[in-house]
Amino acid sequence: MTWVPFDATEDEITELLVLREGIPRSLRMPLYAWLALELRSPRDNRFADVRLIHALQSALRIELTHERSGFESIDSALNELEAYGDAQIIRAVDYLASRVKHTSSDTPDRIASLNKLLIGNSSAYECRFDGTAYRIALRVPSGVRDITQSVAAADAQAGGLLLQAWNYAYGLDVKPAEAMDSAVRAVEALAIQLFAPKATNATLGTAISTMRDQGNWTHGLRDKTNKAPAQLTIYYMLQTLWEGQEYRHVNRNAQLPTVEQARTHVQLASTLVGWLSGGNVYRDNLPS
Repeated sequence: MTWVPFDATEDEITELLVLREGIPRSLRMPLYAWLALELRSPRDNRFADVRLIHALQSALRIELTHERSGFESIDSALNELEAYGDAQIIRAVDYLASRVKHTSSDTPDRIASLNKLLIGNSSAYECRFDGTAYRIALRVPSGVRDITQSVAAADAQAGGLLLQAWNYAYGLDVKPAEAMDSAVRAVEALAIQLFAPKATNATLGTAISTMRDQGNWTHGLRDKTNKAPAQLTIYYMLQTLWEGQEYRHVNRNAQLPTVEQARTHVQLASTLVGWLSGGNVYRDNLPS
């Protein structure tokens, strides 16, 4: 949570709450202090851990020199890293955070302190556990993140694909096409089970066509006027997700999705995975 002075004006509050890409000026020195703690040698914390420096430069594909004696000043290592620019500094934070062990539901102090710095300085980034490791990612509203985590837990296969889609869409290295593909596969895994369990070589398109032809599917939303028929609502939500992947199954020369489009589809997929795995889509008026 960003601290706001008690006498701040509305303009000042707006300025404080705007998320900033890169490394905001107020974040730079605290972030270097966090890096310094992570880079220090376990045998002598006056120096950097040379083995870790080697691992870091290999991961980032950059060159960080070190003294022939095997001792490296932490400030010297940070100065060399700084010369590569903010993008590599953030990637260094990402790499070092990924090495922190995840052993329980409690956030390790090292990650908690990092997030306190990022969020407190209105950074566009946060550090979160992606199911495998702690990684730097773009911030999303906590409510959206929590709902996605709970939805993902409802089905192992679909949940894993959904979390993968979110990581591609909001991670440090954004991959829109991969995000869209994982989102579609997450919904596809559940839609086939529900709508076309006996079909062979079925795809999401198969499941959508089967559901449309059966014509008696409904959802758990309250709809007293029937101005938005449940069958059509479910159909168009699924079809919208499927059509977004046109470049994969209709026209391989079609333009790939933008980052914004991919993120919107991932959010739509989260809703659909929640509905399909939670029993909120079901047959209506089945024959006895």
